[in-house]
Amino acid sequence: MIDVKLYLDDANRCLWDTMNQSFHIAIEYSSEDCYANYLQNGNCIIYVPRMKEPDSASFTHELLHLYLPCHNTFIGGTFKGMLKETKPLNIIFDNGLYDHVSNSLEHIKMLPLYLKMGYPIDKFLLDYNENKLTDDEVDRLCKSYKKGLFCSK
Repeated sequence: MIDVKLYLDDANRCLWDTMNQSFHIAIEYSSEDCYANYLQNGNCIIYVPRMKEPDSASFTHELLHLYLPCHNTFIGGTFKGMLKETKPLNIIFDNGLYDHVSNSLEHIKMLPLYLKMGYPIDKFLLDYNENKLTDDEVDRLCKSYKKGLFCSK
């Protein structure tokens, strides 16, 4: 059993207590070298890397993913429902892209809370400084679609 106290600090203890009252949370070692979470029907698993020192900032990031549904903000499900009803987006978005975009949308809501708690912005994401969508990629996407479905060019 993993001791949650290793992942708690003065900044995230209240968040942990609040989320733990709303969800049944288990902490397990990840098969990968990163933090993650899985939430379904009020049960959550927060995955922590086995070979790294406990990191309260990364653990807080995962707790903040719970904060949104705890406050009736269901970004992922709403986004996926919208995509299924919108052509040609429902053809373009596969599950991986849907997951990435919905996760990024959640991050937009989470980041101000994370910073307000006193954690540094560069610890919010491991690849925080990496550009995910370049101008060249946007241009290539725009050229791929006829009649300006996505772009005004």
